[in-house]
Amino acid sequence: MVATTHGLISSMLWKCVADVESELPDNKDDLDHDLLRYIDRISSLYEPNPFHSWEHACQVVLSSSFLVKEYHKTKDEIGSKTGIDSNPFVRFITVFSALIHDVGHLGMPNAQLLDDKHCLTKIYRNSFLERQSLQIGLGIFIEEFPDLSTMVLRMCPEFVHLVTSAVLATDVSSQERQKEIKDRFERVTTAPNENVPEFERTQSVVEQILLLADVGHCTQGYDIFLDWNAFFFRECLGNFYAGHGHDPRAEWFKGQISFIEFYIIPLAERCSALVPSCEAINGARTIVNTWKKHGEDFTKNLIDRSCRADEQEQANYDAKNVDKSNEVKATVNGFGKGNTKCMSKKSRFWRRLSCFHRHEKNTAHRDSTASIDSNTQ
Repeated sequence: MVATTHGLISSMLWKCVADVESELPDNKDDLDHDLLRYIDRISSLYEPNPFHSWEHACQVVLSSSFLVKEYHKTKDEIGSKTGIDSNPFVRFITVFSALIHDVGHLGMPNAQLLDDKHCLTKIYRNSFLERQSLQIGLGIFIEEFPDLSTMVLRMCPEFVHLVTSAVLATDVSSQERQKEIKDRFERVTTAPNENVPEFERTQSVVEQILLLADVGHCTQGYDIFLDWNAFFFRECLGNFYAGHGHDPRAEWFKGQISFIEFYIIPLAERCSALVPSCEAINGARTIVNTWKKHGEDFTKNLIDRSCRADEQEQANYDAKNVDKSNEVKATVNGFGKGNTKCMSKKSRFWRRLSCFHRHEKNTAHRDSTASIDSNTQ
């Protein structure tokens, strides 16, 4: 997936460069290889969460790439009517933001970090996970890949600011930030060109496209929605079993309806002003209507499978460690009675959830690594 993602982001980068300068740099091949190494580096820093994972980042890159291409197809027509941006680096800013938007994500929401008094809440004032992703993604880009980042910053001086606003926009739990994003979009799409700064127009375009790409699985087909819905359910349930947050099972079915109707569809409607050819609105409506008919059964199956998986994990763990029990008891002999059950039920289930995602995607990751090695040689 690293090689495929590189292909998408690389094409965006060099289109942007060609729009700014008449000739591509002489060291284009070296810079493109730096981009490949950067993407591989970022992929290694995504945690093996069921949902907020490297696979999710790849899907968001793919979705944002499609949306920004469609946006550029109709950009001249839309721009003449609404004053949408003319920044030549919109393509690369959008897919770069998609690449790093969840790097280092801990698999739990910002509100839970606050409740747990996590160390990130002492470092950042808000949007803890998003700010960590920005520090990781932009820090590595600037510090470890100076030639590539210098070229980008020279051609697009506002690159860091635009990427920062885009990634922070993905904190959908912040009502204040989401209101700012909506208000900005209203100004951009209704005010005359001369009344809205170019930077603000570009900022709004990137924010809306990235927001829709981030939840693209809620608009792209019912089967895709179910796959990612199950991943997110496992992540939320794993957090609960690990002692973080509430049990998601009781409200899961109704919660998906509210999320799509009150967040996804309004977002898709805003994006249709940028990308009229986008079918996100129809896709979201089809999904939520189908979910209302079949989602309750799907949710029951999710819950049943999670219970069976928990029981199987405990059985596997006990069987694996039965031969070691005497050895453990011998180790603690003379030091009082030791507890030979090394992990609690919750800890075992959390470990299983983490390993599940890593195991399912193992083959794809090895293929990506092999691609990097071949390119390096």
